[in-house]
Amino acid sequence: RQLGEREGLVKRNLSLRWDAGVIEYLLANGFDARYGARKLQRTLEAAIMTPIAKQLVESPDLRNTEFRISIENGHPQI
Repeated sequence: RQLGEREGLVKRNLSLRWDAGVIEYLLANGFDARYGARKLQRTLEAAIMTPIAKQLVESPDLRNTEFRISIENGHPQI
């Protein structure tokens, strides 16, 4: 939920929707007992937010869109 509330997304009326496979991916790849939540934050940034940010840079007029995130070939696809 917090990802979808980021200022850049809200200003453009962009939303995020993902399937259960994304949650499973994040649980499997975003946990490290030594680093705690920092690993999850890094995984979210690398797998989800960075690709979205690249799309926003490439399409600065993008508005009123829902990003659908799913897992394909073991990796998040947007």
